[in-house]
Amino acid sequence: MRLSFRTLQRRTAWRDALRHRYAPRRAFKIGRGASHDSQT
Repeated sequence: MRLSFRTLQRRTAWRDALRHRYAPRRAFKIGRGASHDSQT
């Protein structure tokens, strides 16, 4: 169980790392960019 939990945590951390690496720019562009474009 400990090994599984650790592996899961590691996978989640790795996923988060990838998310933070790639998502921010897209989310930032889509989220704020779209809002700004809509308002302007």
